[in-house]
Amino acid sequence: MVDRVRSKDSLERIRRDIIAAYSGTEAHRLVVRLHRHNRWITYPEYEKSVGFCYHRMREIGLDDVQLLRFPIDGRRCYGNWKTPKYWDIRRAYLQVRLGRQWITLADYQKVPTSIFPYSAPTRGEIHTRLVSWDAAEVQGKLVFRGDTMPHLLDVQRRGALGLVTDFSPNWPKVRSDADFREAHRWENAFLFEDDTGLVGFSLSRNQGVRMRRELDARGVLECRFRVDGRIGRGHLMCVTGCLRGVRTPHEEVVAVAHLYEVGANDNASGVAGTIEALRILRSLIRRGRLEPPPRTIRAIFTMEIVGFLAYFLRAAPKNVRYVAGINPDMIGEDQRRCRSVLHLYPTPDSMATFADPLLLELLRRSAPPSFRYQIKPFIINDNMISDPTIGIPCPALIHLRDRYYHSNEDTPDKVSPKTLQIVGGAMAAYLYIAASLDKPLADELANCCLRYTTEQFEQAAGVGQLTHRQVRHLLDCGMRRLESIEPLTGSSLNGAKRRLLRLARQFRAVPGPKEAVPASVAREAARFIPVRTVIGPLTFQHLPVEQRLAQKFQPMWNPQLNLPLFWADGRRTIREIHKRSSQEMDNPLSLSELLEYFRTLERERLVRLQPAVGVRPTAVRRPDRP
Repeated sequence: MVDRVRSKDSLERIRRDIIAAYSGTEAHRLVVRLHRHNRWITYPEYEKSVGFCYHRMREIGLDDVQLLRFPIDGRRCYGNWKTPKYWDIRRAYLQVRLGRQWITLADYQKVPTSIFPYSAPTRGEIHTRLVSWDAAEVQGKLVFRGDTMPHLLDVQRRGALGLVTDFSPNWPKVRSDADFREAHRWENAFLFEDDTGLVGFSLSRNQGVRMRRELDARGVLECRFRVDGRIGRGHLMCVTGCLRGVRTPHEEVVAVAHLYEVGANDNASGVAGTIEALRILRSLIRRGRLEPPPRTIRAIFTMEIVGFLAYFLRAAPKNVRYVAGINPDMIGEDQRRCRSVLHLYPTPDSMATFADPLLLELLRRSAPPSFRYQIKPFIINDNMISDPTIGIPCPALIHLRDRYYHSNEDTPDKVSPKTLQIVGGAMAAYLYIAASLDKPLADELANCCLRYTTEQFEQAAGVGQLTHRQVRHLLDCGMRRLESIEPLTGSSLNGAKRRLLRLARQFRAVPGPKEAVPASVAREAARFIPVRTVIGPLTFQHLPVEQRLAQKFQPMWNPQLNLPLFWADGRRTIREIHKRSSQEMDNPLSLSELLEYFRTLERERLVRLQPAVGVRPTAVRRPDRP
């Protein structure tokens, strides 16, 4: 008779059983199936990918499998993120005339990424000229530029019909000028600026060399192009399903992985790895190898960020208590071939819980010495569900960057079943343990948290002399990690807390440098409490594009401008928010800048500033869009 793995067993025994059952080969097979649709980068094909996930999740016996639809039109916002338009094309090409021959530079049917997604459809074939960006007159022509990516407004203002570019960025030790010679970048510059009416074509670097030579010699090239399809209103698809908890199903552990992208690694690997994780957990439970978890394990797949905001605003179950999350994104890289390293992006300090220490511990135990991974600071990604307005402590696992990132060369042959086995297996163990935490596991998880906090202290001390404020901040985060375990396990971790206090006392601290702040700024920052009115990180996409670009503060994808918001709980003043948020960033805003930023947010109705004196503190709520 096979022994059942109970939650009272050690983390290591649970991890070993789950890792042994997880199949990187099966996950890779799912990557191939998803990439078959995603490579076409149009919404009908993305919908087929979502549909495949829906049927696969039903096949493996998940509960509450739902196919959801959220309206999109290029204007509507979910949170502060503008939805794209629905884009569907059937044919697109660009040809230039060299002598008597027409040379094809871009052909959607052969290389889908040779056209910018959200390019405007044309009325038949357009005959015009291709000129360099620095040409005196570009009205009614296509412009070529490759040294950098111009903003689409600049293209539009000059009256051009569209942009042709071979631009693709390099990254040290990942991609150089010698690489990526025949690849066509998946250029999503039109994603949130899809009202321009422009077309865009993405050339390979080798094609770009030829176009520069020809344009230098001739100055202008005859060209013709066509885009057949439509762009406009439609729906964004989302699929979700779960392993329902047997005792407290209203408590959820969540995996979020985005679809609607071109690559096998980015991000068919994250979706496939999650489906395989749920498959093997379901199988182990059915076979009696694992106890059914008390809490629900849920997976959600949709478009990056905006789709998840739509889900939590419009479709998430009510009265759910979120325990932990994980964001698998680009988790399958063949590290040698892709020249890539797995990065673990932790939750923001405002949401410090056991999640980061548990995931790191499982990854360390699962990865062989040859497997490369690093801890990096928080970034804005689908792990933005860590924002307290959503409230799911969610570390991210991402191979960022890789050699084939965002291109037609991000194909299944660059995905390693071995990497999927390592990362996907650790993720599956993380999901199950977080959903099964009970008293016997409390001490072991507390030790993980203590190791994690110890390393944070040691890392900070290695950079320079610790300040009193740093020590208090690290100690507070460590305490909150331990406290997050107690209500889930019914345990008292006073012993671990005393050990943490002794740890903090070991580090000699000094007073930190004092910021020179005008007295009027300090008084005003202490007078007001920001109350958030919008769910999720900010973008200013509710503003017209020209007005948005004119803003001093640009919060889109910007941790520096979003991490302070995460500390705005309806009780802290701007001054208190500055003290807390400045400890988790290398380049925090000054208090004067933060006050100005919150004033800007108030003007845009993204926060309310209420007086700190004589006002009852307001708890964080789930707000709507402005």
